[in-house]
Amino acid sequence: MDVDTTVITDQLVETNLVERLFVVRSLDDGMFVDLHLALPAQALIEASSSPAELMVNLQPGIVEYAVDVASSEFVVLISPFDDVPTTGNIPVEGYARTFESNVLIIASDATEIRAEVSTTSADSQHTWGEFMSSLQLDPGQYTLFVGDESPEDGSLGGVTIHLEVQ
Repeated sequence: MDVDTTVITDQLVETNLVERLFVVRSLDDGMFVDLHLALPAQALIEASSSPAELMVNLQPGIVEYAVDVASSEFVVLISPFDDVPTTGNIPVEGYARTFESNVLIIASDATEIRAEVSTTSADSQHTWGEFMSSLQLDPGQYTLFVGDESPEDGSLGGVTIHLEVQ
């Protein structure tokens, strides 16, 4: 969307088709709206810029989707998916509202941390901020954490998924 600010950052919708919506600042400084669907849907979207308005018409869809995104209070992980096999070069993408836009990505196996990467999201103060990074992992079973370390007590907050690298 061609807008700079929003009064809505996320909202519980709870209709037959939509559970929640998120307004996200993209890495290219634009904004987008991400609808988290309750059921598959077909969409017709109309946008105008003066005033900023977005009309989304949904009707039930016919193609089921196999997985849901992992989310917490401060992180929505779009990729990779929980328990879906992947290859060694793994894109880690989503959006976050973390302290100072910091996003911490940690892959560990049963015994130790195998990869740790920090990246920055596009925003954290006014909207959710998009982030993109990647990990290179050898084949195996991993736990992937994506989130932030609390500045107060050092505790981790975010999402954790199971990752199988082939």
